[in-house]
Amino acid sequence: MAADCVCVGGVDIDNRCSLRLLDVRGHHETADKCPYQIWDIWDIDYYLIHGRPNPHSEDANVTRRERIRTADPSNLPVERLAAFLEKSNIPLFRGSLFTVFDGKLRPTDNDKLYISKEDVPHYSTCFWINDKRLLGYTNSRERWQYRYHDISNQYGYTISYVGTAEPPATIEPGSLIRLSLAHWWKPEDSDDEERCYLQLSGCLLEGHVEEETVKQAPTEEVTVDSTPITLPIRGVLAGNVQPEPTSYMEKQKALHPNAYSRWSDEDDRQLKRLFDEGKSIEELMSIFQRNRGSITSRLRKVGATE
Repeated sequence: MAADCVCVGGVDIDNRCSLRLLDVRGHHETADKCPYQIWDIWDIDYYLIHGRPNPHSEDANVTRRERIRTADPSNLPVERLAAFLEKSNIPLFRGSLFTVFDGKLRPTDNDKLYISKEDVPHYSTCFWINDKRLLGYTNSRERWQYRYHDISNQYGYTISYVGTAEPPATIEPGSLIRLSLAHWWKPEDSDDEERCYLQLSGCLLEGHVEEETVKQAPTEEVTVDSTPITLPIRGVLAGNVQPEPTSYMEKQKALHPNAYSRWSDEDDRQLKRLFDEGKSIEELMSIFQRNRGSITSRLRKVGATE
C-alpha cells in the first residue's frame, strides 16, 4: 500500500469470519512494524469497526495480540483447508472466476475486473478454487499480474497480484486462491465512477508427484529410525535418497535459494542501491537468489520503481 503500509487479512477461526487486521487506532501498519507473517496463528482481541462503506466490512481494530505458532502449509491439502473455510461460512467459490463475489464482477474495456456501486457485495475478501490455469507475467511497470482465460474473452482478464509472498509463475487449476477488492477508486482525469478492482493476494497450491512416475521409478529400501521403507530413487547423494521437490514452494527454493526468506533492512538498502545503479531485474534475481516476482514486489516496497 501507499506509505509502505500493508493490508493484513486473516480468518477468525472461533467466530468464523474474515478480518482485516488494523492497529488499535484503526490504521494499517507499516511493513517494518507489522509483526504478522503468512500462516501465523495468533491469539487476538479486537473489535469490529464500520468506518468504510461496503464491501469493506471486515475492518478490525486489534487491542491485544500474541503469536501462538506458524502452520506448515506443506502438510495442509487444498481440500482440507477449503472444507474448513466452507464449514466456517467463509465465502469460498469454485469454478469460473465470474462466480466470485456473488457473480457481481464486471469487466472494463481493458479487461480488468471490478465491482460497481450499482451492485455491491457485503464483503471484500473471499477464497476461490480456480477452474483454469492462471498465467503470471509482469506488466510494463514491472508489476506482477495474472491472466485468466475463458470463452467470454479470447484475450483473458487481468488480476493484479498484491501479496507479499513469492508469486508462482502459474497457478494450476484446483488451487486455493485468496481474492480481495481494492478501495473505491477512480483515476483523477476520468469520468468513470469509483470502482473496487479485483486483486489476488495469495494462494495455496497442491504439491504432488504423478502416480505413473512413481510406479515406473526404480525403488530402494532404506531405513528410517530402524524401520525399513521403500522409496522411489530420485538421485543418490552420499548414500541417501534425495526426493525431487514436489510442491511449488520446494521447487522455488531449488531454483532460488532465498525464496520465502524474509528481507532484512540491509537487503532492502542493497536492493535499492543496486537498482539505482542500473542493475537489471535479471541481475538482481541472480544477486539476491529470488524470483522475478519477489524482486519487482520488493522494489515497489522500497520505493525503487521505474
